[in-house]
Amino acid sequence: MIKSIVAVGQNGEIGFEGKLPWEGTFIEDQQWYMDNTLDAVRIGCSGSIKTIDDERAFYIVSARDIAAPGSLGIYNWQDMKPHEILEDVQAKHPTKDVFVVGGVPWYEASAYAVEQLLITRINGNYTHDRAVNLDILLQNRKCIKSWQGQTTPDLCFEIWE
Repeated sequence: MIKSIVAVGQNGEIGFEGKLPWEGTFIEDQQWYMDNTLDAVRIGCSGSIKTIDDERAFYIVSARDIAAPGSLGIYNWQDMKPHEILEDVQAKHPTKDVFVVGGVPWYEASAYAVEQLLITRINGNYTHDRAVNLDILLQNRKCIKSWQGQTTPDLCFEIWE
């Protein structure tokens, strides 16, 4: 299945100076990310991939062919449409879920091709220089499950299809 996973502040905030605006604050959100992407293949912009400190499988999408050490490959999204990229990755890894993991342009461009969206909503307004437009990500979707975090009421986890 092709999925997307994102954590956002109240106004779609997802980044500040190359990190999450709430970096290191919400361990439950970090665990949610790891649990869901553990046996999956991730695909994202090089800046987003670099913020995730692990050795699991990933591909890079870039309009400038910017590679990242350890990637399984790079896709130039000026040469291929987002759904073509995601379908190609899925064909190479037919037994694994494929996760869109950012950044903002890739989240928004690939939203129409994603089958399931996993969102962590973080209560609060954060200083940010990157925000995602949730209207684009949620267009024509229905929330099928939602629950509050166990460690803090500031987290809400949602699954959309």
